[in-house]
Amino acid sequence: MTNAEAQEIPVALYDRLSTRVQAEEGYASEGHLCELRTEMAAQGRRIVAEVTDNDQKRWMYDRPGVRRLMELAQTGEVDEVWSWHWQRYGEGSVPSRLEEDLGNFGVKLRALGDGGEGLGGRIYRAIGGVLSAEDQAERVRKSGMGKRSKAREGKVLGSGQKARFGSAHVRDDKGKVVGYEVVPGEMAVVRR
Repeated sequence: MTNAEAQEIPVALYDRLSTRVQAEEGYASEGHLCELRTEMAAQGRRIVAEVTDNDQKRWMYDRPGVRRLMELAQTGEVDEVWSWHWQRYGEGSVPSRLEEDLGNFGVKLRALGDGGEGLGGRIYRAIGGVLSAEDQAERVRKSGMGKRSKAREGKVLGSGQKARFGSAHVRDDKGKVVGYEVVPGEMAVVRR
């Protein structure tokens, strides 16, 4: 073992995707992990595990990936956990709770561009969390406004992958949802 290898910090990489579709399509996760791998190599850190949580919401703490991170921390396999962005850990109290729980085992929770260690980093992350929550609320507000506008114009919202039970999407020749049609067997159940 070389002197450089002896000093490598063992880390776990973490990524969370909110929906199953994001996970199935490889949405973002591989890009997040690729950037993390590059940064960890540049910083002389050794990747012990890559942990992903697919179809897991940001406000949930009890997730399979979080449980795996805790196992890695308890067994002493990692000294740090890294994510592409602080909000990948979650929102509200989730990142703080995870940081505290991992900290009980001497493991640091980090993210690219997280403001670094110490008080300055904690302040930076706290402000970022508040701004992220406000940004999310603004996106929800704009999305709702857009849906209401489409409904007023008589357009199909089509925001889901599948139409609600009792109906099916009608698509044009390009695959765009242009309406709904009744599915007789299902609609009988809805009527009951």
